[in-house]
Amino acid sequence: ALEFVSKAEKPQNMVTVKGKEYSEDTVHLALKQYVK
Repeated sequence: ALEFVSKAEKPQNMVTVKGKEYSEDTVHLALKQYVK
């Protein structure tokens, strides 16, 4: 429930990674680079 509320309040579906917030687009781009 808390995750749903926090995501709803943040723009661009922000994702928290290691204590830092990134937009999902940024995370997807980073994952693509790691996969290569």
